[in-house]
Amino acid sequence: MKAYIKYGILERARHVKQAQNQGDSIAQIKPQIHALIAVTTQIRKEAAVKIRKLKVGKVPWSPRLQAARDPQKLWTLVIRRREHKKVSRNLLKRTMKKCHMISIENISLKQAKANQKVAHAAYLKEVWKAPDTRKKHQESLAKAPAEEKDTKKSSELKNLRQREKQRNQARRVQRMRGKFKSGKVMTMYRTREIDGVQVREECTTQDHMNKAAMTENKTRFSRALQGAFMQPELRAMYGNLGNLEPVTTQTLQGTIDSPSTLDFYAKLMIPAMKIPKGVPTLTTKDMAWTKEEFKQSWGKQNTQTSCESSQLLFSHHMANTYHKQLLEVDMTLHTVPFKMGFAPTPWETMPDFELLKKLGVFDVELMRTIKLMAAQYNMNNKRLSRIAMRHAEKYNLLPKEQYGSQNRHRSITCLLNKVLTCDISRRLCLSLALTSNNTVKCYDYMIHNATSLSIQATGIPHQPITAIFTVLQNAQHFVLTAFGKSKQSYGGRKRQLKNELPLMRVGQGNGAGPAAYAFLSAILIKVLASLGYGVVFTTALSLITFNTVCSMFVNDCDLWQSATDVNERGEDIVGTDICRKQ
Repeated sequence: MKAYIKYGILERARHVKQAQNQGDSIAQIKPQIHALIAVTTQIRKEAAVKIRKLKVGKVPWSPRLQAARDPQKLWTLVIRRREHKKVSRNLLKRTMKKCHMISIENISLKQAKANQKVAHAAYLKEVWKAPDTRKKHQESLAKAPAEEKDTKKSSELKNLRQREKQRNQARRVQRMRGKFKSGKVMTMYRTREIDGVQVREECTTQDHMNKAAMTENKTRFSRALQGAFMQPELRAMYGNLGNLEPVTTQTLQGTIDSPSTLDFYAKLMIPAMKIPKGVPTLTTKDMAWTKEEFKQSWGKQNTQTSCESSQLLFSHHMANTYHKQLLEVDMTLHTVPFKMGFAPTPWETMPDFELLKKLGVFDVELMRTIKLMAAQYNMNNKRLSRIAMRHAEKYNLLPKEQYGSQNRHRSITCLLNKVLTCDISRRLCLSLALTSNNTVKCYDYMIHNATSLSIQATGIPHQPITAIFTVLQNAQHFVLTAFGKSKQSYGGRKRQLKNELPLMRVGQGNGAGPAAYAFLSAILIKVLASLGYGVVFTTALSLITFNTVCSMFVNDCDLWQSATDVNERGEDIVGTDICRKQ
């Protein structure tokens, strides 16, 4: 906190917030945000170096074991002091107080070393007794919750020991599994065409692995550029971010007159992006963080979650929620870019972490690319996802066919409805055509302007969405392997200098990814319904007619098409224009 006071961080953060409330432009506020992010990151990282890092858990802890450790630590400090080495006075005083030692002035170096040996021998004896003393300590720990909950001490003791047993078992399982879960690849294979022949090459050096991963990822993230919304006509209408006016507002209001030259499916998607009647449009004030939400959101995070390493880790932001002034600064750095719709440059670094999809399959084409994003940026993404999903569920904006990414929805329900649909078709003697479709690498093929419009169609303002996709389009992508982070990068501003279109993807690891795909798929389901896809059945008892287009769980989709009468054969359904389009 001293460094924050020295550099006037709190006053500068309040000034930025005040400027934003007064209506200052992005060009005026953005440099101030950049400077604040840079100086706070440096201060916190320097402070983290000085923090004690404890490695615990090898020996079962108890107060009696700690009482044997403290004298050993005390004499180690005394020896260092007698050898004229640097020793913290405060640490020495605290340790003396724990050991009930009044003074060490008359203790020589020889006496300190002798006392250290005696203390170490006493500590080793306690180590042998540690499991038993730990059990006795647990008995004392069980007494307080038993009195508080008005339960039996024996039941609380049983729960304590069961939880500790589970923790120890989890540690053993983690050691047995090794580092596969979070390890970095040391080798990979790539397939390329040489003289018309597909050749599979092994890459074992850092340069070869980086080149193979960059080539594959550039190809993967460029595939969506072939989509209709990235063609010149629609890009001129909506821009790369889906926020150009007045076309964006006309689309959301349903008043746009689509040009006849547009792609067939694009002309069907544009009307489906209208905000339904009765759905209120949220403002940027609704998207801002509150202190309670900010503390609660960071409090639920895991300190071990990976993120972009040049920025602050999750543990820094979680610790800041316990201090009033640090919390205020952190909230400002989160909220201002989010509400105004711009991308701080420090957030535009994204390493690609190549993760194996299947054990032992090292082909780069079959690997999953995880995007390691700045923790602040990804927390904003999660907030957008949470607010948008809450708003969509409140006003029933997501179709019944989408079972994923929502509260109180499970895959087993989707499976049950799939079986029931087939059973009803069989009972009614109606032929049924079913197409099972798995959208491979769905997060890597999402077009930004179309995805932005589908989120805005739920009543979300464009500013936070623009902030998310601006970071993605400007991001510099590095490759992270067992050899470390690559020096070369691809994408981002390099493509802009070459007059190339930005790479398209939401990215696996993005907190807004599941919600963004749910909204985009909702638009596609509306388009499918407008084309006449789906089944129409009348229930036997209630005589209710219902229709459904598909059964979809995240990116796994079963498309239906039923016969109109009992005389229509399955071959006739498959031969219709609708099924041919599928």
